[in-house]
Amino acid sequence: MERGSARRQRVEIDVETGAQDRLSWIFQVAAIARAQRAQVGQSLSVLVSGWRGGAQAWALRVEAAPESPGLLRLRRLPPSAGSPLEQLLWLDPSLDYQPVRLRQRYDSAERWELHWDPLPPVGAEPPPAS
Repeated sequence: MERGSARRQRVEIDVETGAQDRLSWIFQVAAIARAQRAQVGQSLSVLVSGWRGGAQAWALRVEAAPESPGLLRLRRLPPSAGSPLEQLLWLDPSLDYQPVRLRQRYDSAERWELHWDPLPPVGAEPPPAS
């Protein structure tokens, strides 16, 4: 059996102070929405690190979520005209604006979706089995 090797070059990239990475933006936006008690029609923004350094200001519009009554749906506004990227984040105001769903699409094809299933507080009775 032949063995191969792989090497990865370390690259350092400058990121602006206060910028969120490509995962933590979800929780930062949830914290901003909670602090502002976000409502339908409101806009939120967060600074997110770019793939190749720097940062981008992401603008998100708060919408009603007709497919999930009681939740707020935040839609990332396209980074440029005609952008094929769509990102949606659902927050639950009854759970202190916790993120409960995240979807990313590219070219109208669903690429991935995550659902959160919040656990009951420590010491609470578990929910009945469905």
